[in-house]
Amino acid sequence: KGHGIPESMCQRVRDVARSFFGLPDEEKLKIKLSPATGF
Repeated sequence: KGHGIPESMCQRVRDVARSFFGLPDEEKLKIKLSPATGF
C-alpha cells in the first residue's frame, strides 16, 4: 500500500507468479534466464 501501483496490477502479478511456479520443473526450465544486474 502507498506505492501507487493499482491493486488490480498487484493481483495480476500474483496470479501470473502462482501460475508459473505451479508448472512442472521441466516447463519452468524452458525459460531462458539472463544474468541479473543491478540487484
